[in-house]
Amino acid sequence: MNIEKYKELIRRLPYLDQSFIPHKERWTKILNKSRLFSNTDRFDFEKGYSREDLLNMPISKEKVIKILMWGYPIGGRGKNISDLLYWIDTIVEILSSVHGEDCSRNKLLQIIGDLDKINGMGRSTWSKFLYFSGTTFEQIPLLILDQKIERALNKQIVNDIKFPSLEKAGDIDTYISYLRSSNALARKLEVIPDSLELFFFMFTDVFRLRNVG
Repeated sequence: MNIEKYKELIRRLPYLDQSFIPHKERWTKILNKSRLFSNTDRFDFEKGYSREDLLNMPISKEKVIKILMWGYPIGGRGKNISDLLYWIDTIVEILSSVHGEDCSRNKLLQIIGDLDKINGMGRSTWSKFLYFSGTTFEQIPLLILDQKIERALNKQIVNDIKFPSLEKAGDIDTYISYLRSSNALARKLEVIPDSLELFFFMFTDVFRLRNVG
């Protein structure tokens, strides 16, 4: 895969503006069931939330819920969101412990391991939580790795940068390899890693980028 001709597009992507609007009826039902708040007036069901909004919020229960609204605007699958809200105090405690920190490998393994034990938590979700906590590894943002990104980059070679097999969702070393490969590619193209992640999320299928076979 060669994305050299798209680097100006990647550079200009307003990644901080990427927004999602939560489904009011479904999220109101989830929140009422959780009994975390007496009302849902504090949540914006009209404009939703952008990356910039979430990155600028302090770690709190409210932020955790808004991250989930951004990542799963129609309420996610099954009872995963309800399970996560049950453990919201634990999630806030874990994220607060690494907020804005550049983690060592051992620290990152510990934090991801702690998050991964929580019912309803998978790689797509913990990567969102860590990204919006402003945490880094080797000065690399802890980029989101969801199913779209996995499908786009699984075992791909992009501009001579090799990405690992991303199918092992519970393998933390796989996530670290993804971060390093993403950062190497971003440096090669002279773009921001966050913009690169959004590019693959949005345009892999549109531009038929993925090498097959």
